[in-house]
Amino acid sequence: MTLLDVEALFLVEREKISVSDSTGKIMTFPELVEYFSKEDPDFWLRYLLYSDLRRRGYVVKPGYGPKLEFRVYRRGAVVGKEPAKYLVYGLVEGKTISLSELRAISNTAKLSKKDLVLAVIDRQGEITYYDATEITF
Repeated sequence: MTLLDVEALFLVEREKISVSDSTGKIMTFPELVEYFSKEDPDFWLRYLLYSDLRRRGYVVKPGYGPKLEFRVYRRGAVVGKEPAKYLVYGLVEGKTISLSELRAISNTAKLSKKDLVLAVIDRQGEITYYDATEITF
């Protein structure tokens, strides 16, 4: 079984699994954050979004691209028997996004027949979710 990096960190935080390095030393939560962040500068933001969705009771799977993006199943869904209901995109408060990128996000959700949810992460790590309809201009 292969875990997403954010999923592995979430399970370490919950004390459900432990992760060891190549020498067999168990890695701490901060060590794992540092390790994963070296590969992905947006790792911490993806983790905040992933862990918030999981704490709210949703099943979270990877999305369709390199952005802060997840497919999210409704609460109680049976993964594999029904499709994800939402496509969640994380946006950082204060960081600009082009209209063409926003339209591409909207089109991806529409083509995949998912409800688009924009998750805005503020400087304190708080997340506000916005249900978005099709974006046209």
